[in-house]
Amino acid sequence: MTIRFEPLTERLIPEATHLALTAYAHERECVPALTADDAPRAVSRAVARLLRDTRGVAALDGEHLIGYLAFTGPVQGFWGSTGCHSPLHG
Repeated sequence: MTIRFEPLTERLIPEATHLALTAYAHERECVPALTADDAPRAVSRAVARLLRDTRGVAALDGEHLIGYLAFTGPVQGFWGSTGCHSPLHG
């Protein structure tokens, strides 16, 4: 496996959504109180919005997305200052 990093782009939305939903399903196994009803639709929308509107980095093995990290911001008033954050789905 050879991992390379490149900017996170909209073309990776489907794979990033799959990774986020896989992580959410795993978390639901540990925390059954998490909802399953609207999660796929909500996560899909959130990931698409995040990848369109933010900065991030993709970890790729060949052309396959194996991980990503995305941030939103700057956010005024973030912890009493100005800052960026990576939401759970980021």
